[in-house]
Amino acid sequence: HLLENGVDIRYIQSLLGHAKPETTMIYTHVKRKDLMEIQNPLDTALQKLKHMDKNNRNVLLSGDI
Repeated sequence: HLLENGVDIRYIQSLLGHAKPETTMIYTHVKRKDLMEIQNPLDTALQKLKHMDKNNRNVLLSGDI
């Protein structure tokens, strides 16, 4: 329930007294819905850029011209 409520797996690992995160993962079950909600950071950044400047269609991801 802690994992489903957004508690980081490292905190759960500490609470359970596990030395390795792999041990904690045995006792945790991740819902498929939660996995589907994970967003790609690049997609998120591109969406923000798109909303910031809808008039400029040429977006550079680096400083090179």
